[in-house]
Amino acid sequence: MRNFIKGGALLLASTSLLAVSAMSAQAQNFSAVYNPSGQPGTQVSQPVTSGAPAGATIGDIVRVGITPNAGLNSINSAGWTQAFNLNAYYGVTITPSIGNSVNLTTLTLSDQRSGTGPTSFAIRSSANNFTTDLFTYSLTTATTSSQSFNLGSVAALQGFTGPAELRIYGFNGTSTTGTGTYRLTAFGISGTVNAVTPPVGGGAAPEPGSLALVALGALPLAGVVAARRRRKAA
Repeated sequence: MRNFIKGGALLLASTSLLAVSAMSAQAQNFSAVYNPSGQPGTQVSQPVTSGAPAGATIGDIVRVGITPNAGLNSINSAGWTQAFNLNAYYGVTITPSIGNSVNLTTLTLSDQRSGTGPTSFAIRSSANNFTTDLFTYSLTTATTSSQSFNLGSVAALQGFTGPAELRIYGFNGTSTTGTGTYRLTAFGISGTVNAVTPPVGGGAAPEPGSLALVALGALPLAGVVAARRRRKAA
């Protein structure tokens, strides 16, 4: 009986440790920062400068359908149209490593338009093939502004295991020739990387809640066996 209780206690302790290990391994917080300080504005792309997680690749900020334009300490572009153009944007792609998923929580940026640059902006994602706006904002003056968006409210950007792209679209500029500019002077993405790798030998990785239930189940099991032995002894 004593040996059994000891065994149950060891099982409880071991399973509890597994539960704690699983929970700690499942979430790695990150805050990836893009700082274009010292850049000319015309660089081909803007890489992450700090905070990239080990379990995912945070891609460069790239420009598509717009023209590089000089602007110190930024990534800057001209060629924005007055009408919304699905093929003119800044974009960044987040790709979880094999065996991981990603939850995005926050997108922050500092930006500035020129006097004739775009005044309306939309953020879209590949989760719905860029068909609808996740967020919108506007800039009415040609001064530096700061934006923050709650990506945690977007269900499609939680727990994804394949590449996810975010795009910033600018439009409604006052220039009819596309000479107005829009620049990013800072950019950041935060979230968590979650381990979803199955254990060695195959099978699904146990959830921490399941491990906790196993640990709790060890105690009543020990009690049942002890009661049966007492009845047999009587």
